[in-house]
Amino acid sequence: MDEMHNANDGTVYPDFIRAFPEADIPIEGIRGWLLEDGRRQVVFFDIMPKAIVPPHPHCAQWGIMLKGEMDLTIKGITTRLRQGDNYFI
Repeated sequence: MDEMHNANDGTVYPDFIRAFPEADIPIEGIRGWLLEDGRRQVVFFDIMPKAIVPPHPHCAQWGIMLKGEMDLTIKGITTRLRQGDNYFI
């Protein structure tokens, strides 16, 4: 069985997720591991404190906060997400 990463390294993902291909994310402080089938994607994001994602459009997206908190702006409305919160765009 894969080990969970030490809480001191900042990630909540076990080794088997971190073994997926790393997503090409050109934003400093953000990493992601990609699982895809050609039509859909699942990305496990690891976002460092103070990282900023610029406004951008995309298709439907669902997410859940596993650890920490972040401000998310959708259609001009900003919401603070905390552990256990989820969103749908």
